[in-house]
Amino acid sequence: MPEASSGAIAAVTVALATGLQPTAAVPLAIPLAVLTMNIEIFVRSFDAVFTHWADRSIERGNLNMVPIINILGAVPWGLSRAIPVAGLTGLLAVNLCTWTLHSSPRNWVHASWLLAGRIL
Repeated sequence: MPEASSGAIAAVTVALATGLQPTAAVPLAIPLAVLTMNIEIFVRSFDAVFTHWADRSIERGNLNMVPIINILGAVPWGLSRAIPVAGLTGLLAVNLCTWTLHSSPRNWVHASWLLAGRIL
């Protein structure tokens, strides 16, 4: 299932920055939500490293390392949200959407985004 909160954040950011109606920004949120979902799957697979590291530390009796490992394991998860939302929305999507809206003849792109948003 796509990660809807990241898609919603992206849609609101793009809509506010470009002056789109909210229904026109909805189709832009779906690809970002799918991208974030795939990044999350990778991060969850990578988090197994931290789980095994914590298990080894417990077996060796080094219980002071477990909280540190727990915090370190949260860093990739945070980056899995920050990179797509802040990076793609802030740097790429807003500029691309603004350029597309202002350079399209008769504003057909905006009308198609509105239609897609209403259908969704």
